[in-house]
Amino acid sequence: MRQKHKIKQSGNILLFILIAILLIGLLTISLTRSNNSTNETGSYEQQQIVISSFLRYAKTLQNGILQLMAAGCGENEISFENSVVTGYENTNAPSDNSCHLFESEGAGLSWQTPDVKITNLPYAIYGDHSVHGVGTTDKPIVAGNADLIIVMPNIPASLCDAVNRQTGNGITTTPTDRGDSISDGTERKFIGTFTADDDISGDPGNDICPEDGYTALCGVTTGCFQEAAGGEYNVFYSVLYPR
Repeated sequence: MRQKHKIKQSGNILLFILIAILLIGLLTISLTRSNNSTNETGSYEQQQIVISSFLRYAKTLQNGILQLMAAGCGENEISFENSVVTGYENTNAPSDNSCHLFESEGAGLSWQTPDVKITNLPYAIYGDHSVHGVGTTDKPIVAGNADLIIVMPNIPASLCDAVNRQTGNGITTTPTDRGDSISDGTERKFIGTFTADDDISGDPGNDICPEDGYTALCGVTTGCFQEAAGGEYNVFYSVLYPR
C-alpha cells in the first residue's frame, strides 16, 4: 500500500515538473516575441527620429541662408565655416562674419553631427551637384545649375527606404543615381564657388529629366538614393538653395 502511495507521489511530482517545464517554455517564447516586437518598434521609432532630425536641421539651414540673403549676403558669400568640421572656409564671406551661418554675427546656428549608429561620416554641404528638375534648368550641366545641398552619406538601406516613404516624395523603391559617386573624392564642400562636378538624377542612362522618361529623383528636393559607383553609399540629401 505504501509502495503504491510512493509511486503515486512520484507520478505527481513528475507531472508537476513537466508542467513547470512547459510553463517556462511558454514564458520564454512570450518574452522572445515581446523583445522582437520591442526591437522592431524601437527600430522604426529610431528611424523616424533620425529622419525628422535631418529634415529639421535642413530646414533650419534653409531658413538661415534665406535670413542671411535677406540681410544682403550674396549666394557666393554664404559661409558654412564652423568649429566642428574643417574645409568650409569661404574667402568671399565678409570679414565681420555677417554672412556666416554658424557665427553669432551671422545666422547664429550650430553645426550638428549625425548619430554614429546611423553613419560614421559627418554631414556635408556641397555646391557642385545639380539636382535634376530643381531650380531653373538642368542643361547643360554647368556651374550655374549647381544647387546647394546637404547630404548624410553612408546610411543603412532600411533608413534610405524610410526617408522616401516619410517625405512623401513618391519614390517607392530606392533609386540608383546614374551619376558619379557623391563620395568619390571629387566632391567639393561649398566655400563660395559653385561648380559642375556631378548631378543627381536617378536616371540610368540620360542626363536630363523629365524628357529622359526615368524620373525617380526628378524634381525631388529631399530624398535618398544609392550611389551607382564609388562607395555605393545610400545617401540622404536635401536641397538647401535651388539654383
